[in-house]
Amino acid sequence: MPFAAQQHMSKACPRQMWPVYGLRGRSSGGVAGESQLLPARQLPGTNRLMRIPFLTLAVLAFLVGTAPARAEAVQSALNEAIATFEQAEARLGSGTFGVDVDAYRDALTLGRFSSVHWGSDITIALEDGDGTAGCARFAAYVRLPPRDNTVSLVFCPQFSSQGTPALRRLTVLHEMVHVVAGADECRAMAFAARVEVLATGAFTPVARYWRNNDCDRSGFTLP
Repeated sequence: MPFAAQQHMSKACPRQMWPVYGLRGRSSGGVAGESQLLPARQLPGTNRLMRIPFLTLAVLAFLVGTAPARAEAVQSALNEAIATFEQAEARLGSGTFGVDVDAYRDALTLGRFSSVHWGSDITIALEDGDGTAGCARFAAYVRLPPRDNTVSLVFCPQFSSQGTPALRRLTVLHEMVHVVAGADECRAMAFAARVEVLATGAFTPVARYWRNNDCDRSGFTLP
């Protein structure tokens, strides 16, 4: 989303916006939205490093040429997103908002998945976006469509330098919807909000994002 700072009051506490959502392609597209920190809550497993093979391999690859603090922020966000999804998964339907939940789980935890949407087996590549055009506006984005059966999830310098751990976690949950189910921003935010509510009891207010993308007409809903 475009960079902005604005205070809002959620049902739990006031929070500040952070530009976290996706960009489709290297230099065009994107999301306008609002992001606010969820209530602090300890999720199981979030202090464990490299919990699964995807994090072991993909984050190690991301480490090459990347400042340790930036790589650590990415790894932590992935771990937090996995732990949040694990808390919500049992109460998600198999195709919530048109997202294949089994494929989403594999994408998030294994870095690869069998995709009905893309029609092939897909591998996720984590990329350092420093210097890319997308990073002028966004903290993270997904390059779509897949190329050579690979989807790139790009993390920009501001992903680790701005915002909060909870907003980074939300970014990963949101971007993984694009990875699995394509570019629809309303679907991605609706799914991420549902995961947040099931795991934490609250979701990030996104009124302006929802309105700017005409999501009221999309058929998707927020909790």
